[in-house]
Amino acid sequence: MSNGIAHRWTETAEGGPACRAALASSLRFLQDCFFPKTDLSVPDDTAAALDAEYRYERKFVVTEMTCAEIRSLLRSHPALISEIYYERFVNNVYLDSFDMGNYFARAAGVPDSTKVRVRWYGDLFGPVAKPALELKIRTGILQRKERFPLAGFTLNTGFHTGILQRVFAESNLPEAMLKSLGGLETVLLTRYRRSYFLSADAQFRLTIDADLQYCNLGKNINSFLGLTSDHTIKILELKYSRAADAAVERISAHFPFRLYRNSKYVEGLERINPW
Repeated sequence: MSNGIAHRWTETAEGGPACRAALASSLRFLQDCFFPKTDLSVPDDTAAALDAEYRYERKFVVTEMTCAEIRSLLRSHPALISEIYYERFVNNVYLDSFDMGNYFARAAGVPDSTKVRVRWYGDLFGPVAKPALELKIRTGILQRKERFPLAGFTLNTGFHTGILQRVFAESNLPEAMLKSLGGLETVLLTRYRRSYFLSADAQFRLTIDADLQYCNLGKNINSFLGLTSDHTIKILELKYSRAADAAVERISAHFPFRLYRNSKYVEGLERINPW
């Protein structure tokens, strides 16, 4: 079905906006009937497999549109982009070395770098049942993600690096990784509301991140009193494999947004620290 859709999309491109909109509406109805959205608490096996491969990521910052307007833009895209999961909150605790080596590497645009974070979904505070350690690895302009399930913990006032170090020790992590993690400290908390989308040919995944929140974390006891929110911007991310790179312009050319160079990690630290 997806190959046929992609072929008809190309043929219909000359038919004008009305023709494309009619085709999009018809195919979206069929897609909703046969491929309904699924409420997933963690990414499915397919998404996890894609995350393990090197991929391209383009980020666009949106300041002049609401989430509903961005959704409308995506739904009218010639690539027949549809929402695939229900939106959910994404929470991250980032770790770095005492000299902030990962931050400075990212901020300086070093081609080979790694971000280390603990991620979970849903409520920010209270028991965290299914956290995961994620390594976001960049090689040149390509990125991939490694993900390791962790033992549960509780996030509340008094949280500190030692809590996560105990979590790492109680989880089934490789010995060499445990040694590397032992030299890291908690530095930043982020949270945002994420929506998920996919092109009809399944080559391009997109997400909208809104209601961004940041909080500086120290090594020792944290009170989270510095939690700040930014409701003025949304981040649209476009993710695709190396094989799909030749076709990406047919997706991004329809976005009237500027590219966003920094990661949320770099952006968050620079927002809450006087560097």
